[in-house]
Amino acid sequence: MIKQTVLFIFFLFFIRITAVGQTTEKAIELIQPQTIYVNSVVSMAGKSRKVISFQLPQNTIRWYYCFSAFRNAQEVQNVKNTYNLFSKLSLIIDQSGTTSSAISFLGSPPGANYCDVYLLNSGNDVSVFESKSDYLGNSYYYNRQGSRQNFISGVVDVTDPNNLTGWQYIGLKNTDLNNGVSVVLQVVAIVYDEPKTNGWTALVKQQVYEKIKDNMKKSLDGQVKEDDIANLAGCIMTKLTHDYTPQQISAFAEYELKPIFARFSEYCYNELGLNFTNVVPVQAVIDPKKIIGKWRDQNSTFSIMEYGMLFITWDTGRFASGSWKINGNKLLFTFNSWLSTTEYLILELTNNKLKYKGTGSDKTIWDATKSGGF
Repeated sequence: MIKQTVLFIFFLFFIRITAVGQTTEKAIELIQPQTIYVNSVVSMAGKSRKVISFQLPQNTIRWYYCFSAFRNAQEVQNVKNTYNLFSKLSLIIDQSGTTSSAISFLGSPPGANYCDVYLLNSGNDVSVFESKSDYLGNSYYYNRQGSRQNFISGVVDVTDPNNLTGWQYIGLKNTDLNNGVSVVLQVVAIVYDEPKTNGWTALVKQQVYEKIKDNMKKSLDGQVKEDDIANLAGCIMTKLTHDYTPQQISAFAEYELKPIFARFSEYCYNELGLNFTNVVPVQAVIDPKKIIGKWRDQNSTFSIMEYGMLFITWDTGRFASGSWKINGNKLLFTFNSWLSTTEYLILELTNNKLKYKGTGSDKTIWDATKSGGF
């Protein structure tokens, strides 16, 4: 039974894998030490504003740029030869596994002259910045954390979530009227480099396992021991992660996932020696209005009325009155004659069908058909 009914309800969802969680970090050099000449404001020979663009790799958690400004060409070459941001960050990762406090250990490269550096918000700001149309009333926008004015040299770390994906744009602005400036720029991104087994990280495996286990618990609602649910979910995850990568699972449609989970479920159900006799999934969403009416099940006729009133006649001739209410996915009958409450799991409720099962010692599954309304 479980292979054909319960498990489909557990697992009919798409597992979308996102790269989250921290294990180790890796430095990726995006711009090697590069020299950019930014002309003076009044010079007609070149531009006093320039933009350097680059795309961040997936899973970037922070990135750094190193900046030095000189007028002397020899000093520019010395910086390129002596200060390598990528090497420094790689060494920090090798020694500590993380760059969370790296800015304290990177120091600053030498510099001698001023230049403004703006981390522009988007590509839309590039044309305004480069064309100087801000002088005509237009505006360009930039990230203050990642920008510096009157900057001589230093290392800037960028951690703003708005600047950790996609294309980034560093604008260089020389405010000196008469003298151009040479800028040495380096850019390094830090990404999570997570150990994987068949493409699965430990964190993602745990997340999917918890998702499967939670769906089981909600669907079975106390009909199966939690240890059995945990063992079944663990077995299914072991099979799933062994046979398929996260990318393969993410690419499957629902109709493709059905037979996969059914096969794994059947294997694990038998391998673990589980017994889910009379186990039926409960209905997740209950509309109380649908339960109002006259019903007939295997051994009684009962009327569920508005305002919580209940009347039932058994085929033996006994009858009773009382009250009813719905609590989550449970139906509760309280009878006036013996002042006790009987609790049922609602397995299915439609306009004309009610399937329910006792939560006590009687595990009978009752099927009721609506014969009329009020």
